[in-house]
Parts: sequence; C-alpha cells; structure tokens
Amino acid sequence: MRYTKGWTPSGLGYRPPGLAAPPGLALGILGGRGTPVPLASHHLIREAAPPLGTVIVTRTCAVCGESFEGNPNGKYCPPCYVVHRKRYDREYSVRRRLDPAYLVRERALARKRNYGLSPQEFEDMVAAQDGRCGICGLAPPDTLCVDHDHDTGRVRGLLCRKCNKALGGFGDNIDVIRKAVAWLA
Repeated sequence: MRYTKGWTPSGLGYRPPGLAAPPGLALGILGGRGTPVPLASHHLIREAAPPLGTVIVTRTCAVCGESFEGNPNGKYCPPCYVVHRKRYDREYSVRRRLDPAYLVRERALARKRNYGLSPQEFEDMVAAQDGRCGICGLAPPDTLCVDHDHDTGRVRGLLCRKCNKALGGFGDNIDVIRKAVAWLA
C-alpha cells in the first residue's frame, strides 16, 4: 500500500490510497466569502517523486502486516514508524538517564569520532593535567571537555565546561579575549 501525504480523518498526515478528501479540500480552502483559496503545494494530495537513485521496494510492515512501498531497509509503514519512533525515543532517554556506563561509552565514542582520541589517550591527558582544567585549574565535578582549534582540528588540551564555553563565546579570538581582560582590569 502506498501512503501519500495529505488529508486524513485526523488532519494532514499520511493517508492510504482510496481514502478520499472531503469535498473542496483537494481543490482549495474556501475563503471568508466563498472564494476559493489555493492550497500551498505541500498541502496538496499528490504522489511525490523519490530522489534520483532511490530504490523503492514493496515491503511488509513488521507491526501491522500491511504492505507498503519504501526503502529496502524500512521495517515499518509510515503510521507504525511514528509509533515505533516515539517508543524508541522514550526508551533511549530512560536508558541514557539511568545507566551511567552508557553515557561514558557514548562520550568515549564521540571523542574518538570528533577528535581521534582513544579512551587511553584521553585518560593520559587527564592524568597529565592532574584532572584539572587547563585554564582555571579547578577539578570539575563531571568530566573535562576536549578543547581544539576549529581551523586545524588540533587538540589543545582539556578544559572545564565553563572555560570551554567561554572560549567558544569569544570565538577563539585572541583580540577579543584581550579586550575582555582589559575590561575586567
């Protein structure tokens, strides 16, 4: 079954074929004096052509068993996907809040992906700085942030969250930082 974006009994959304729109909705919305006002193009009920190179196959929904056309990796028809996605997001947020080891793994993966730092390299940097911020010298209650040069990508060191945000707020601009120091003096 091919779902089309357009009118559904609950409003705009995905509708299965054969579900007709109320009279006049597909043609336009009536204005204050009965004059037709054309719908915006994204409100029209029409088949949208997939982007070039997109493979469309007929699949069977893993939840409701209806057949639908979609990408080869899709498991759910559009209405079931919405329900599945909401449930997954809810479970993910609970898992993230309740499992501290999960958050540690996610941060380690992000450091590897963004800065090329392995967990061992990060721990070596923390030990070299004695677990303290490279600017203010305080030991943060959580973890240290990786500070890097946005132009070259080179890692400069580890900072607490406040110092890292301050540098980001100044745009890593030395002249602006000097003006801020002069302002405070």
